[in-house]
Amino acid sequence: MTASNAFSQTSSPSRNGAPFPGVEADVQTGREPVIDIRDMSFSYNGRPVLENVSLQVAPGEFLAILGPNGGGKTTLVKIILGLLTPVSGSVSVFGRKPDKAAGLIGYVPQRAEEQAYRQDIPITVMEVALMGLLRGWRLGFGYSRKEKEKAAEALERVEMLGRAKDRFAALSGGQQKRVLIARALIADPKLIIMDEPTANIDPQGKFCFYESLSKLGRDVTVAAVSHDLTILAAKVTATACVNRRLAHSPSTRLTADMLNLLYGEHRHSCPMDAFMHAIPAGLGDLRKVP
Repeated sequence: MTASNAFSQTSSPSRNGAPFPGVEADVQTGREPVIDIRDMSFSYNGRPVLENVSLQVAPGEFLAILGPNGGGKTTLVKIILGLLTPVSGSVSVFGRKPDKAAGLIGYVPQRAEEQAYRQDIPITVMEVALMGLLRGWRLGFGYSRKEKEKAAEALERVEMLGRAKDRFAALSGGQQKRVLIARALIADPKLIIMDEPTANIDPQGKFCFYESLSKLGRDVTVAAVSHDLTILAAKVTATACVNRRLAHSPSTRLTADMLNLLYGEHRHSCPMDAFMHAIPAGLGDLRKVP
């Protein structure tokens, strides 16, 4: 799903598949960050939600965005997608305003759209993947063979091609999320943003899902939003913690400031303080895990 209309299926960057003019050069050379946020603040009805947030994401990076519920993670995602406008500061995606780079962003929502994927609607895995293009059905001509081949390639990248003819509703939560990623990949995005990608997935399924993410390749930059620390078991290259403000680490190692954003500050006599001190030692730098 591209971000031009992030909560409905949309077309690829342009009708012929080419990206917006001037963007591809920046993507290929890596001269600019994929995401560049500087001193950005946002408020809802005068209530501060994000304050003085700065974040730079390099091409090919896999960024985990952690934070408690209500800490501003989803708001940050909507700003990157161009759905919300900051009160102050600057935000650019591929060197442009977010809405001007929307065709290069693939978005995977937290939940599959209930109306589209109800149990009584016999939509297949292949049909869900093709929704990332949708042009054919809008024109009334169906999808071309080339588009179907493109959908098959996207499903293969997330290891779901073998289930292409199965009903989407019959899949497990983790398998459905893989298919939604394929739906995003079919439009050839340079950036994929995922909101709580392992919500409602059992613990065993989470690790299988993360393993599939690690195989997307360095040609796609990934930003995954989560409140679950197990995402750090994926091939994450950088971490950000958001709770009104943002702290960033160029690895999976969580700093004291990041832990305070996640769990708040606690006295030494509080068991939570001991737990927070144990987290960095227990996690280590997961980039070194084979």
